[in-house]
Amino acid sequence: MVTSRKAGRALLSVPESSQVRRAKSIVTLRETMASPASFKNHPLHPILVAIPIGLWAFAFVCDLIHAFGGTALWGTVALYCVAGGVVGAVVAAVPGLIDYFFIDEGDMKRIATMHLLVNLGAVSFSP
Repeated sequence: MVTSRKAGRALLSVPESSQVRRAKSIVTLRETMASPASFKNHPLHPILVAIPIGLWAFAFVCDLIHAFGGTALWGTVALYCVAGGVVGAVVAAVPGLIDYFFIDEGDMKRIATMHLLVNLGAVSFSP
């Protein structure tokens, strides 16, 4: 038991083993979730991938509007959204590649390699 006394009163009475287990689980979680490409302990790759996804989704909407009677401006906006999405994907790939080189576990490396190849193929086929 860990007890802290102030003026003869017990302030904290918790079994030491549960405190140690809790501290170890927090440290383990931080170690497994750590990313070398992060900002204030937040991994950058998952944050940055929202940019190309959003731009490509909006490009699809713009293409639909253009195809179903919209002005030529919608086609131009779609083109710029696709180009911006490609740039955003390249920017998001940099911290993803940094994270990739620090993966030690075999299964995770295999999944990350497949993720890299599929997304590289998708970006290379975009107009």
